[in-house]
Amino acid sequence: MSVAWVTHHLPRDTDSANPAHLPGKYVGGAEMTDATLLEAAPLDIDLVPAWEWERALSADHIIVTGTDLLPDEAMKRLAATKPTVFLHHEQTRNEARRQLINGARVLILHTPAHEAIERQWTQPQRVELVLSPMNPAECHIEAKQDHAVWAQRLHDLKGPLAARMWASENNIKLKMLTNAPRAEVLDSLAVARWFVHLPLGFESESRATIEAVLSGCKCITNDRVGITSVDGWQDAGRLSEMVSTAAQTWWKVALP
Repeated sequence: MSVAWVTHHLPRDTDSANPAHLPGKYVGGAEMTDATLLEAAPLDIDLVPAWEWERALSADHIIVTGTDLLPDEAMKRLAATKPTVFLHHEQTRNEARRQLINGARVLILHTPAHEAIERQWTQPQRVELVLSPMNPAECHIEAKQDHAVWAQRLHDLKGPLAARMWASENNIKLKMLTNAPRAEVLDSLAVARWFVHLPLGFESESRATIEAVLSGCKCITNDRVGITSVDGWQDAGRLSEMVSTAAQTWWKVALP
């Protein structure tokens, strides 16, 4: 069976005006998740950039992961193939995207909160919830220090002001990390007593919050963080099991 993976979540040269499939650079959690899934793929995958979507039409099965750069014509044509559709974030609502979601053989999302949002305007045939695959061994716990960590992309919707206000109101020192190397973030979570994430916009999952739980942090967050809608999300043991088996689970539901 030939499988085409249509996406804009590609490693890319972030300094280029024309993003290309280049090794070594990721622009966010969606890229990390997709890269991990592709590494675990049980068969050869044809990686198709969104702007070359027509090339995917000759495949036996199509996986669409991310719709941001797909034109309306592409989404309508892809919908007719009954693809697997995998969404990392709340979708912009339009008729072509509705057709793609409704036409999918299966819609894969991360959390119940995200499913509830997309069901407000679409009628998917089948929905499966799978967290991002992660290696829990990358997270570690050391002697906790009385400070909090905020680790996000620097954007107002990520709630940096809300994090500062929480820290000030509770007289807790706050370490803010943005665009920091992943190893530095994990080392900081290992020793922090609290992790603060109070976004203004909805996040379907929040990899950083999962990593904080696995690092033994007390998480200060809100219901805009999708992982909080998962039963037992604050149980590090349960969460560890879910993310460590996520890739295998994902491929079982993604392929016909």
